[in-house]
Amino acid sequence: SASVMSNIPHYFLYGEEQPEDSPDYMHIARLEQSLPKHNWEIHPHRHDDLHQLMILESGSMTAQIRESSAEYRGGCVLSIPAKEVHGFIHQPGVTGFILSISQPFILSLFNETERQALSSLFREPMVLPITDGRNVVELKLLGERLLAEYQGRAVGQASMIGAYLKIVFVLLNRQVKHRESSQVSDAKTILFEKFTALVEQHYNQHWSVSEYAAALGLSQGQLNRTCQRSADQQALE
Repeated sequence: SASVMSNIPHYFLYGEEQPEDSPDYMHIARLEQSLPKHNWEIHPHRHDDLHQLMILESGSMTAQIRESSAEYRGGCVLSIPAKEVHGFIHQPGVTGFILSISQPFILSLFNETERQALSSLFREPMVLPITDGRNVVELKLLGERLLAEYQGRAVGQASMIGAYLKIVFVLLNRQVKHRESSQVSDAKTILFEKFTALVEQHYNQHWSVSEYAAALGLSQGQLNRTCQRSADQQALE
């Protein structure tokens, strides 16, 4: 709503006034500069139109997202879509960036197909560990470039900020997909281990493939595919 949008600069850094000519679609600050003013703590709150990214390079913090809270260490990125309740307690010595971006501005950067591909990032709060060294360096550089663009007043500022943000979200989405594929392969490995344990248990009873499948809650086809992926052979073998 218009009244919420007009209040956005006040939301950005919790009561700090922004210069008149600051972009109204994004705010970025270094954690180590903005947090000491809040005694390292940001109480649980929500933003109606803002997506927040916390790029944690080093140090640790406790984050409350929705109902649960946990401790996180650098390097990781917290991605919190609009309307999600969140709060943070940081340990002094934390470094990184906090970005608050207008959700409509983010969505305007992507076409419909791209939005579909990134939909989980726009929908769900996430904590993404950034384990690949190259991605850590890349995100740090992007944070610095965004900060420089934000503080500068150069021609085409919104286009540059949009281009950098687009790269940030694509990198984060790669991290999401990488995590999803490793979770799926972990689940398949566990299933195969359960199957081999059952075989050892019931070997002398000469169970059929359908009996093993039923015990695992799978169809015979699913069990055979699991065995092919994990051991390159059919369940009967």
